[in-house]
Amino acid sequence: MMDNVAREVESDPTYREVIEVGRSVNRQSIADGIVVAAREIAETTDIKVICCYTESGTTALLTARERPHVPIIALTSLRGTARRLALTWGVNCVMTEQLTRFKLAVINAARAARAQGYAEESDQIVVTAGVPFNVPGTTNILRIAPCKESLIYATDPG
Repeated sequence: MMDNVAREVESDPTYREVIEVGRSVNRQSIADGIVVAAREIAETTDIKVICCYTESGTTALLTARERPHVPIIALTSLRGTARRLALTWGVNCVMTEQLTRFKLAVINAARAARAQGYAEESDQIVVTAGVPFNVPGTTNILRIAPCKESLIYATDPG
């Protein structure tokens, strides 16, 4: 029933206008800026999905608050975080191993986007994360990345 109500509301022609007017301009953190930028990039280019690495779930929640036109994939190594995010608007959770390098995060995000059916190898995605990894509250990176792994390796050989 909740799904039917949500689909009806979101199909209303004025829904996007209401969302745009209701957006808060009072951003208070770097993470707020990162997720706003991710949404704007996704909506003004041909980005297929926003992939958020998150420990606490906050980055995915902030991204969902923006109500982007593209799907959101939350990647986490914590089962409890994934379970909490499963009820969040527009967020699809994917369990991943703990990471130590950003290149591995990008590769895992591209794999998840393809596996979930949101992107093909020829597409691009937005990846948000925080360095150092596995520390809540450190969201500080946004990258536009190809879904094709050979291109990820070519642009970031290290």
